[in-house]
Amino acid sequence: LSLFLILHSSCSKDILSNDLDTNHPYLIENSHHYLFTGRILEAIAKGAINELQNLSFTNVEAIKVTYNTRTIHNTQTLASGILLIPDRKSILPVLSYQHQGGLHQKMKAPSFSMFGANELTHAAMIATTGYIVLVPDYLGYRSSEQEQHPFEHKASLAQSGLDFIRAVKEYLDNSNIKTQETISLAGYSEGHKFHLPCISFWKKKESPQSKKA
Repeated sequence: LSLFLILHSSCSKDILSNDLDTNHPYLIENSHHYLFTGRILEAIAKGAINELQNLSFTNVEAIKVTYNTRTIHNTQTLASGILLIPDRKSILPVLSYQHQGGLHQKMKAPSFSMFGANELTHAAMIATTGYIVLVPDYLGYRSSEQEQHPFEHKASLAQSGLDFIRAVKEYLDNSNIKTQETISLAGYSEGHKFHLPCISFWKKKESPQSKKA
């Protein structure tokens, strides 16, 4: 039930259009991470919800993405996240899933996770119904674990989140995967802090780190 409540807090913005900053690449590396099978995801859904309204559940590939971004001190660093792509042939919508943050155990970051009771599996449940889903690790986890996580620091959340979206855009273009041009933003707890600064900075076409949080 909580998965669907998260979607109610989402909003849309034209972030996947072709006017992104292309002066430097954001995508550094991508690799296969895990395959969620539609059969298992459907079994989980049926165990939690009595009526599925004729939803179809497909396999979902999880791809680890490493990308360029900036720290709270506006210095360049690498960060990571997971891109979830369902096995569907249509042009799909895109959703950026911002998790609750405050992961006291760094091994619980999305790109360390596979199948289980974790944020990545929650996001895969959304992806299997027909969304391409982006799940950032946040600064301070996995590829940027040497950094301290700036909990609820709006500017760095927006910076790393937008840079992850840009890196995924490069991956999708390189892979010739077409999507709808709008992106939905979904999240809760710390993840919800991403929405407003993300949209604000995107509208102004400025770097989130150019202003104090």
